[in-house]
Amino acid sequence: RVDLAIFAMVVAQLVAPQSKRGIAEWKGIELFFPEAEYLTGQQMYKAMDVLADGFEKVEKRLAEALEEQGIKIKRLLHDTTSEKFSIRCDDVERAKREDERLRNHYTERLAVINEPPIRMRGHSKDKRPELPQVVIEAVVDASHRLIVHHKTHPGNTSDKAVTKETIQTLEALGYREIEWAGD
Repeated sequence: RVDLAIFAMVVAQLVAPQSKRGIAEWKGIELFFPEAEYLTGQQMYKAMDVLADGFEKVEKRLAEALEEQGIKIKRLLHDTTSEKFSIRCDDVERAKREDERLRNHYTERLAVINEPPIRMRGHSKDKRPELPQVVIEAVVDASHRLIVHHKTHPGNTSDKAVTKETIQTLEALGYREIEWAGD
């Protein structure tokens, strides 16, 4: 079911972009890909784990396929953005939970949210440092149609720290003599 889940996620992103949970609950997927009718969110998350395990191989194969087809990418665009993970409760509920923490003498919340640390507390653009967040990086060709590299970094990673590693990755994938525009 992993191959079905991966294909269903791709189809859904092309036809009606949404989350894995949304895809699992979306009955419209049957119109475009009937085989996905009984896929569960859990199967899609497992498929994402399979993709994550082969991430470097997939990226390398993409670069090789472009070269085989004679497609020379000379211009790349680089962008990073922080994404916060909001707590699903309103301000009253949040205040109640914070009061409970204080009454129970809990210490200040740690910066590391999970192991391995990826969702980190940091300085978000909307001034919400209490929320865990990640930094999402994408490198696309100048037409904005092809992602040649992407990665998720801990939420407290600065854009400057990402650039050197990304350039090394792109060079290892065979991208050379490129123009680079970044955010």
